[in-house]
Amino acid sequence: MNQINFALGTIISLLFVMVTAYGAYKKDRNWFTLGLCFYHTIPIIGESMLYAENNDSMHLTIIMFFLTLVIITLPIGIKYGADNPAAMAMSQKIGFAVMVANLCHGYLILSESLNNVPMQFGVFHLCMAGIVLYAIIRSHTSPNSRWT
Repeated sequence: MNQINFALGTIISLLFVMVTAYGAYKKDRNWFTLGLCFYHTIPIIGESMLYAENNDSMHLTIIMFFLTLVIITLPIGIKYGADNPAAMAMSQKIGFAVMVANLCHGYLILSESLNNVPMQFGVFHLCMAGIVLYAIIRSHTSPNSRWT
């Protein structure tokens, strides 16, 4: 990975982590899902570049994995709260899936199982998992509050 792509990827990743953290802190669903969705496009771009270099099919698997995360975290304008238990249950399950996916990918990067991926991207994945966990815990501790 050349230095320009490295620096650009780091800055954009940090920006999306901060957008997601802001959305979780302010309980603003649009900012939260926007940050998650756009953050998950970064591994798609990176793995596409790596696939172009060495044609390893593992990169395609990771691309499809993150494409699924992009689809389930698309920021849509549907508003719901504690009055809709089905939507709340589904959102928590999606949150746990996103958290586990980021934990696993962060672990794979930090354990150097994925070659050619800089370590800070593993840390960013762990930060995203922590932010999603924070949002889930916060929704459980104040169940009657609404996300805007």
